[in-house]
Amino acid sequence: MKKFTYILIIMTLLCFIIPSKAYASASYNMSYARVINDTTPFYSDSLGQNLMFYLPYTYYVKVIGEENGYYHVEYGGYSSNPIIDGYVPKDVLFFDEQQVSSPYPMIEVLSASACTLYLTNDMNTPIKHIFKNRVILPYGINIAPNGAMIYLVTYNGTLGYVYESDLTPFELKNHENALTFLENNANNNSITQSENEQPAKDKENNFLSLRIIIIVCLVFAGIIAFFVCLKNGSKKTTDFSSYYEENDFE
Repeated sequence: MKKFTYILIIMTLLCFIIPSKAYASASYNMSYARVINDTTPFYSDSLGQNLMFYLPYTYYVKVIGEENGYYHVEYGGYSSNPIIDGYVPKDVLFFDEQQVSSPYPMIEVLSASACTLYLTNDMNTPIKHIFKNRVILPYGINIAPNGAMIYLVTYNGTLGYVYESDLTPFELKNHENALTFLENNANNNSITQSENEQPAKDKENNFLSLRIIIIVCLVFAGIIAFFVCLKNGSKKTTDFSSYYEENDFE
């Protein structure tokens, strides 16, 4: 009887300890993520409050972390254009897993005329004067409060903003890598979701099956224990009866 009691206790504990659901842990590869539209914002803060510029279409950012629904990324770093870090919303970047040799646009633009380099995108704080035909390295485009198009740039190692009209016209071609996000974008979300959910579903089904087996075993163990107790009770009653009958006979 004690043996069955121990079995019942152990199986009951297992039933409670084994979780009913298993969730796949979210993860991502620390690698290059691609810009797939013309309005992908690059913020200086993880709350998305200070918009620096819009990243150039089809190019990449290097993902180095994540926070508050944003990827912490690095961008730039060619010629004298220093690397800057910022934050991009996670849902607007695409991991195409292609080999990336030149993730950022490597362009140099000349100043079309003498102009001013401004500290912030409100274009109210001048920090440096730029003469005509000076080399300027742009990061990306933005819009000033007055509606004018501006660029975040580096000039002689100084970061700031200039008006688009102060730059000589230039064309930024698409990145050389294939635009796989156009081919896969329609079904990428459903495929990714299915692949991510399948392991969790498999684990959940396995745990559910195990719980059912344990419950069935508990039921059978309970039935067996019941009959064993009933049998032992019957024996004890018979023995007591015989005992008293022998005493009465004597």
